[in-house]
Amino acid sequence: MLLLVISTLAGSIAFAQTNTGGRYFPETGHWVTGQFLEKYASVSNPQEVFGLPITEQFVESGFPNLTVQYFEKVRFELHPDDTEDLQIHLTDLGFFFYEKGQTLPNPANSPACELYALNNQEFRVCYAFLDYFNANGGIAQFGYPISNFEVHEGWIVQYFQRARFEWHPEHPAGNRVTTSNLGSRYFYFVGEDPKLLRPTRELGDAIIKPPTIDIKARGFVASAVTATNSSQILYVVVQDQNLNPVENASVNFEVIYPNGRVIPYQMELTAENGVTSQRFAISGQDPGLVKIIITATYQTMQSQTKTSFQIWW
Repeated sequence: MLLLVISTLAGSIAFAQTNTGGRYFPETGHWVTGQFLEKYASVSNPQEVFGLPITEQFVESGFPNLTVQYFEKVRFELHPDDTEDLQIHLTDLGFFFYEKGQTLPNPANSPACELYALNNQEFRVCYAFLDYFNANGGIAQFGYPISNFEVHEGWIVQYFQRARFEWHPEHPAGNRVTTSNLGSRYFYFVGEDPKLLRPTRELGDAIIKPPTIDIKARGFVASAVTATNSSQILYVVVQDQNLNPVENASVNFEVIYPNGRVIPYQMELTAENGVTSQRFAISGQDPGLVKIIITATYQTMQSQTKTSFQIWW
């Protein structure tokens, strides 16, 4: 389904709107204005819940009545036909990206959990995930849970309709739950114009692109589950400290199969939009979890990340 969306929308062209007020974010070089700014400011910690803006508002190509804006973690949609206080929607990115991972047991009747039911399915939100969920808007912000605890890309996560929670034990106590950057991921998946990521002007000043002082690589596969005699596609996105795409970054990765076999690959340099991809064959491998270790290099900077998929049959 994801590849179908990519091919369908890859040629879309969007038009940024002129900003006459609002809040400018120098970290990424974008404005948030009007009703989008009201929505952004409606939570106590918007940078944690929504992330920074990575585009301006623009009219989605092919949808003349739909104005959207991308943030690191979410996508805002303006629906003017709804009542005034409900016109800003969040795209159901958690639902869009969810593919079943390795499930973990949930306590059946723990006071540290709350049970939620949606479409005849029941899921529990527990422990620090429940604390984060309740502290940041609950169902109104994230939607209903659509999974229990699962393992994805080596992390313990839980999917909600509009978000994915991640558990990071390496973070200090009280900050170990965060939400995934699904807004950035969706931007690339649906093939939005990478020019939309470019910084805009602040108060009429000329744009001076800051130098790249750090890079961040993210990787994801086309299919969470595959057959043993098939193929897989790995996508890698490389961005700088301001979430701008990094062109001509070198990327290599190692595929670690369940039997311990390790196969290295060298990918093509990242394109203008900071993306590179490679298809590789899966042949004669045992069923089980396949790990992928990704290393991106640009000048003297390096970033490592990982992802995984399951050989199921």
